[in-house]
Amino acid sequence: MPRRSKDLWTVILSAGGSTRLGTPKQLLRRRGRTLLRNTADLAQSVTPGRVVAVVGAYPYRMRSALRNCGTGILTVTNTRWRYGMAGSLRQGLEALPPNAAAALVLLTDQPLVTANDLERLIAAWARHPQRAA
Repeated sequence: MPRRSKDLWTVILSAGGSTRLGTPKQLLRRRGRTLLRNTADLAQSVTPGRVVAVVGAYPYRMRSALRNCGTGILTVTNTRWRYGMAGSLRQGLEALPPNAAAALVLLTDQPLVTANDLERLIAAWARHPQRAA
């Protein structure tokens, strides 16, 4: 497993309204856990204590779900979530501390992403940080 940099953070984008689905996609269950919980646990496994979650459409429900994920998750609310993901990404990145060198960006609706996938990305970033995008 590659060494984890204390300057690497994870930003979880979880602000969407799931309008076509009609219910918060982030709170759908897969294997007994919500997609949001799965993503938060995944983030904590690779950047423990260095996670920002951006919520928006259902801020109280998302914050409540994140409270059960342990400590170390900073939650910010994007009140302009209707205008798209770019605003959520901007808000998540702006919430990072000044010493943050990079951020992994995770979406809650990608449940097949694994810790191994993220460890490989982290290892590639550690080898060539100037190439990260």
